[in-house]
Amino acid sequence: MLKNQKGFSLVELVIVIVVVGLLAVAALPRFLDVTDEAKKSSIEGVAGGFATAVLSARAQWEAEARPSEKIGVETYNTVNYDGVDFWLTRSKNSNNVETDFRDGYPWTLNNNSSTAPQDISDETCSELMENLLQNPPKVGAV
Repeated sequence: MLKNQKGFSLVELVIVIVVVGLLAVAALPRFLDVTDEAKKSSIEGVAGGFATAVLSARAQWEAEARPSEKIGVETYNTVNYDGVDFWLTRSKNSNNVETDFRDGYPWTLNNNSSTAPQDISDETCSELMENLLQNPPKVGAV
């Protein structure tokens, strides 16, 4: 005696496979973009943290009544932020000539206050980031 067997026909299985394939094709590009979007979000998070640290260092400088040091004929803005000494930007030089910067933003580390700050390099930029952020990502020159 044959029992009544129930199941899917071949046509029904092919239709289901085609529908699942179409859904996969539609969703696949979204899954591929997830990694790129995660990297982008991570970079934006680090940039936001850096901007906050820069503004915090400037606020510390303002709170301390804009401290500065005189080296030779030049006067340089400086601040101790979170235990690290920083040289800060200045809007005018000793000849009262305007510079390209506004006062009080971290420029480079003040490792030796008897020497004037030098131009920014890849190394000084990395040092600045590592000392402004509490848990900085590894950075390097490209």
